[in-house]
Amino acid sequence: MCVVRANAKIHILKQITTKITFK
Repeated sequence: MCVVRANAKIHILKQITTKITFK
């Protein structure tokens, strides 16, 4: 379960970084 949460956090962080990059 903890691994899934960690993966989700990484995915969200990646999405935020891509959004900032596209901006």
